[in-house]
Amino acid sequence: PLYSSAASDVYKRQGVSPLPEKVLKTAHIAYEVPSLEEALKGQKIIFGPAPCDAHLTIAFIEEEGIAIELMEIK
Repeated sequence: PLYSSAASDVYKRQGVSPLPEKVLKTAHIAYEVPSLEEALKGQKIIFGPAPCDAHLTIAFIEEEGIAIELMEIK
């Protein structure tokens, strides 16, 4: 795990979020991946992919009931 999720923290402060309840209510880990498209193949996607800005795109997958954030940084 490389990062804690900045995206979910921003949404929590704003009080409105497109993120799934599982992401907002429980802790999750985040990994930087070289290609979101490749990393998402065969995964249970629960959110995204969603561009956060010109350099960051995120997606969340669920694995064994745990939300995992995948981040592609350009």
